[in-house]
Amino acid sequence: MKVSVIIPTYCTPEEKLRRCLESAVCQTLPELEIIVVDDNAERAPQKAVEKIIRSFKKESKAVHAGDIRCVCHGRNLGLAAARRTGVEEAAGVYVTMLDSDDEFRTPDACRTAYDASCGGMYDFVQFCAEPRREGAYILEKNKDAYRLIEHPFQGECRLSSSDAFAERFLTSGEFCLFLWGKLIKRETFTKALERIPVMDCFMAEDLLYSYFTARESFSYIGIPDILYSYNLGNGISTSSDMITTLDRWEKLCSPALVFTAVMYDLNERPSPAGAAIYKYMRKSMTHFVVHNCMLLNRVQPELRGKAHEILEEAWGPDIIHEAETNLREKK
Repeated sequence: MKVSVIIPTYCTPEEKLRRCLESAVCQTLPELEIIVVDDNAERAPQKAVEKIIRSFKKESKAVHAGDIRCVCHGRNLGLAAARRTGVEEAAGVYVTMLDSDDEFRTPDACRTAYDASCGGMYDFVQFCAEPRREGAYILEKNKDAYRLIEHPFQGECRLSSSDAFAERFLTSGEFCLFLWGKLIKRETFTKALERIPVMDCFMAEDLLYSYFTARESFSYIGIPDILYSYNLGNGISTSSDMITTLDRWEKLCSPALVFTAVMYDLNERPSPAGAAIYKYMRKSMTHFVVHNCMLLNRVQPELRGKAHEILEEAWGPDIIHEAETNLREKK
């Protein structure tokens, strides 16, 4: 098996999931499997996913319609857990993440990317993506990250140590850190998973997995082909809706789990390359903390007291106090 396509899904509208699957089953790379990870908690959406997959297997004449299999969590564990499950189930030399509201842009996407790997020579094979905006907003501080969707680093990057590679990959600002839009060698990803605690995380999983996979990697190649269509829609963090439940608020605070894991790892095995990775992660953490503090204004007024307690419990009262003080001083 050359490539395992991993599709996590949670409450994905049927039309979008069908478009996503259609782009996967039509891939021309012969040795390919498609793993749908159903993260729905309720039986009704689980049945909907099962029905869609059955219809593809029964009705589609596409080359990989019979290569879809589904793994159901039985409850909503979050995107980080869904991606982990997909990698653990995968058999390919490479895994590639295809979010359930996104699509491969061409039927040759996986073939083109795998051919660029020269038979598995690289830990990462990065391709370009076409972002589509569907009523969501992009924070000013995130614009550089989204620029790199369309224009990631091109060419080869091969370094003598994983620490040197991780420093450049994570801190140079040249590489796209979204988990989709690339092939990642399954062996590399599996090594990373051994160091990542299991967590119910609903945001920042791209940074979590980019950090840990980069620290196990030595090589990368970026190609100019636009092979992925990314739909920037109304997700948990990009929607401008009022936050009306504490359950949703707790999910918005889950990046704290990511940075707990990352900072613990940096303390356990400091990077010989210096403090660049630590500084980058501290800066990233500050960004997420400030974003959480700003989102508090969108919590339903009668829930804000409890929401603030959850915020302090997630990040720590000192970190929240510092962020809130800085926000007040900027006004």
